[in-house]
This record gives sequence, structure tokens and C-alpha cells, in this order.
Amino acid sequence: MGTYKGLQGYRVESLASDPGTISEVIGKLWYNSASNVWKIGKEGSGTWASSTALPTANLGSLGFGSSTAAIMASGQGAPPSYTIPTTSTTWNGTAWAEDAAINQARYVGAGCGASSTSGIIIAGFHSPPSSAQTWNEEFDGTSWTALAVLNTGRLGNGGAGIVTASITMGGATGPGESVTATTETWNGTAWTEVNDLNTARYHLGSASQGTTTAAMAFGGLTKGGPGSAWGVDRDETEQYNGTSWTEVNNLNTARGHVGNAGNQAGALCYGGNSGTYPGQISETETWNGTSWTEVSDLSGDKRDFCDSNGSSTAALGIGCATPPGATWSATVEIWDGAPAGVQTVTTS
Repeated sequence: MGTYKGLQGYRVESLASDPGTISEVIGKLWYNSASNVWKIGKEGSGTWASSTALPTANLGSLGFGSSTAAIMASGQGAPPSYTIPTTSTTWNGTAWAEDAAINQARYVGAGCGASSTSGIIIAGFHSPPSSAQTWNEEFDGTSWTALAVLNTGRLGNGGAGIVTASITMGGATGPGESVTATTETWNGTAWTEVNDLNTARYHLGSASQGTTTAAMAFGGLTKGGPGSAWGVDRDETEQYNGTSWTEVNNLNTARGHVGNAGNQAGALCYGGNSGTYPGQISETETWNGTSWTEVSDLSGDKRDFCDSNGSSTAALGIGCATPPGATWSATVEIWDGAPAGVQTVTTS
């Protein structure tokens, strides 16, 4: 009779139920004893597809919402005029329509809110005067209302949360001036400065749908401002827990001027600028709660200053600047991302 004493292999867990979070099981195999099947945690994938273009090409609009209900406000018009309008435009999943005017025209600020009828826009840049702004406005689905101002004016800042509980982080304090790590939270009435980012940066990506206590900040640039050198691309990712920022796994491609969507459990980073301007890129990366994975590129031109809305599985990539030059684009793409999940292992 043969002996099995010398055989070696790998242990596979036997579990009565599947693990609670996807980030715990990505790339792992286990046996579900309740259903008598083998299962594996799989990475998500996805693709970009062209959609209805914006009525007017604007760079650096401030927006919020989802892939089926979004709003974009202001932005910088195309050269040679570079007009900064006060108009806002809403998306219903099929078409764009002009909506109410905002109070203060600006571009390259932040926006946050889960729907097109309830959110805020934060800070940004306006010229003249050539300065980073402290302005904030709320949209209720009908009109824009001015809110209490930030403690620190900024442009190229990130933003996350909802109307009554928002957060803004990073940014530059003015053209050619210092990049900041300053973070402020909004409680529906006033802004309060809290703990800084670990890495000061501007034109960064940010994500958090619904809460200020689970925000993310990723990518960005570490120096410069409009009218000066663009700065050094960053790949650092940080998460906020309601008190402080913690650095986690980096992006695969360092970049600034990125498009972004999602939250700490599942985020999306796409487009941007990597290297010497105008080094626009089309790479897309997804975050599964633990690490970033490169997935399908944007389907159109490489570009940066992508405006964005949505989740890691259903997002909008709106407008942008494209090389050479660069020129302003009205291009809109929709991300259809198959989520990470648990799959039963079968044989065929």
C-alpha cells in the first residue's frame, strides 16, 4: 500500500459562509461547507463607452451626482476667450440640459453629493481676480445658495460627502503659491479645520459617497499652480477615518488632474497627466478596498482635468483637455464596471 506521509500541498479554508467583505477575499480560494461548493474572490473589470457630449466644452467644472443623474457647474471655457460662465448643466442619464446659474463663477474646485439635486461645490479659481477662492454653494434641485466660506481659499482641491457632512482636502492657495495639506470638514453650518493630509498636493483625486468619515485622496501634484510649472506627479493614496489620514497602497501610475469616483470600499481613478505637460494619459485604475489595479483605458482621447461623478462600477468621465496643445473637449464617457465579487468555481 502506498504511503501519503510525504505529500505536501496548500491548505484551503472551509467556511460555513462567505467572508463579509470583498477586500478580504480578492484572489483567495475557499470551500463553502454550507453549499458544498468551491468559491473564489475575483477582481472587477469594466469598460468605457462614448455617450452624449456636453453642449459646451468647459475645463475643470465643479460637479456631483451619479452616472444617471449628475450636475456640472461653471468651468473654464475654451481658448482663446477662456470665459468662465455661471451656467450649470444637468445630466439625466441620456441628455444634458442647462439648469440654474451659480452665484460665483469658478473652475478647478471640488463638488460632492450623491444626486444631481442635492450637493455642494467648494472653492476653485477665478480670474480676475487671480486668486483661490473660499466660496461654497449648495444646490437643492432648483437654485444655488451661497454657504459659509472656507477658512483657507484653494483651487485644485478634493471633495467628498453630502450637503450636511462634507470634507475638502489639499489644493493650492493661489496661482504660483504653496500647495496645501489643509483639510476642512462641513457640518451643514460651518467649516472646521481638522488634521492635514500626510502629503500636500493639488489637482488630486478624491472619493467618498455619503460620509466624511471614510474619504479617500489619491494622486495629485506637489508644487506649482496656474501659470507656473505643473509640479511633481504623486501616486500616494490616503484614507480618512473621521480623525486623521493614513497612507495606504499607492496608485500604479503617478498622476495629477485625475478623474475620480467611488469610496473607500471601491474607487475609480482615470485619465490625468503623468510626466511633462501636456502628458495626458488614458489609464484607469480601480480600488478594491486594499489596492489599485489597472483596468480598461478611457475609450476616447488621452486627457486630463476630467470632470467626474458616480461610483467605482458606474461613473461619468466628463469633458477634459486633450493633446496637442491642449484643446478643450466636450467628450463624455460612461464607465460600466463589473464589480469585484465572489464566484463559484465550476468545471467544464
